[in-house]
Amino acid sequence: MRNMTAIAWEDLVDNSEPKDIEVCYNFTTDPLLISCTLYRLIKESRESDSISYLNWSLNEHANQIVNKITDQDRVFAESVKSYYMSKLLMAKLRGDDFTKFKTDLMQYLHNSPNTLTSRFVGMVYKLPYFYEYDMQLIEIFGGEHKDLGPARQRDREDITLTFIAKADNGQKRSRHYEYWFKDDSDTRILLEVEKHNPVRNLWEHSIQSGKLNVSTFLEKKRRDNLEFYVAKAWTINI
Repeated sequence: MRNMTAIAWEDLVDNSEPKDIEVCYNFTTDPLLISCTLYRLIKESRESDSISYLNWSLNEHANQIVNKITDQDRVFAESVKSYYMSKLLMAKLRGDDFTKFKTDLMQYLHNSPNTLTSRFVGMVYKLPYFYEYDMQLIEIFGGEHKDLGPARQRDREDITLTFIAKADNGQKRSRHYEYWFKDDSDTRILLEVEKHNPVRNLWEHSIQSGKLNVSTFLEKKRRDNLEFYVAKAWTINI
């Protein structure tokens, strides 16, 4: 059973075509490098309020993207590849459940083919986004491992929280931003707010100013080796 913040690897597969029909795309260079370059171009466009590359796709604009590859992109692509190869290898060694999709991903990263089927194009496109999210979580938690011990009681409780960071998990179906806090015992607590909530900007301003006291039910979750609580049905105590 997936928890709400785990990478939903299967969600990266392009299911818009029948499963018995797959299109092959040939790239002139490593598709992950092209993806990391496009990731940078899109990020720069958003930061400058430009629409230059926002509608570009990995397969349709590959040749134009190749001409914009920098050494920075090559270093970033190697970091993404190395991180996920290590992550999947360690999961395999621990005996974690390994879906066919994870197995295929591990094989792709190991072989780095320049030909991709349509079901893998979306995966390669999203890897830089998942990498950014994973790096942010490591910073939020102060490492890649966090165990909380026995779960708290499920009764509603009042807790005081300190804001750490806002994150976007990169899942294409996600409708929420993640707001990460810590409580007085340094436990990480996740509050989610809809991306299109009309008062979200006001909320973001208010949590910067100090402590936040909320009334909530806490549900224990795990993402890889990180344990935390998700605040459910929470309300702010004023």
